[in-house]
Amino acid sequence: LLALAAIAARVAIVRLREHLRETAMRVRRSTLLYDFSQRLTLVVGAQDLARTVAASVEESFDRAAVVLLLGADGKLEPFTRPGLGHDLDALEMRAAAHALAADEPVSAGTGPAAGSPWTFLPISLPAHVAGASPDRAKGVLAVHQGERRGRRAEEEARLLFAIRDQAALALERIRLAETQQQDRLLAETERLSSAMLASVSHDLRTPLASIMGGTSTLIELESSLDPAAR
Repeated sequence: LLALAAIAARVAIVRLREHLRETAMRVRRSTLLYDFSQRLTLVVGAQDLARTVAASVEESFDRAAVVLLLGADGKLEPFTRPGLGHDLDALEMRAAAHALAADEPVSAGTGPAAGSPWTFLPISLPAHVAGASPDRAKGVLAVHQGERRGRRAEEEARLLFAIRDQAALALERIRLAETQQQDRLLAETERLSSAMLASVSHDLRTPLASIMGGTSTLIELESSLDPAAR
């Protein structure tokens, strides 16, 4: 009976420790995601967002991180934590481009990232987001892999995907705001152009009316006008 009681107590202690570990992981994940969401509310542009995401990943996981966004020329442009630089070689840039084009993760040391210590996660809108276009991927999150294994690695992977999803939504929000701003600027430009044309038309109307009146008089009454009046 004592042996059975000891075994049962040991099993209970192991289960309790596992439960406490799971609870601690969930609390840490929730805290990090909350802090990250708060930081996202302060970003003012896509480049600022990219640097904020890279900094948050480095602070949370103690690993190098790079965020790559599509530039105006259609090429990926890397952004890192302010004050730091992590260079990606040609192989790694191709792996990032593959993750973006295929809209699927590329794990370190496999496939296009063979021989590279970086994992590439496409920053893409979740499929359930209303209005998400087929090319949902807006960028790539590159994370340098460490030696972590087991449950901790699984937990970090879930957290990374959650950060990726929040970053994708924030990036889409920024681009929608930029599009709305461009639409407002275009509407204002058209309004000013119309006002300028109306003003010019009004300024020209009076002298043109005098010119047309004098010309009509010459055409219709030329024979009855004396040379001085003509």
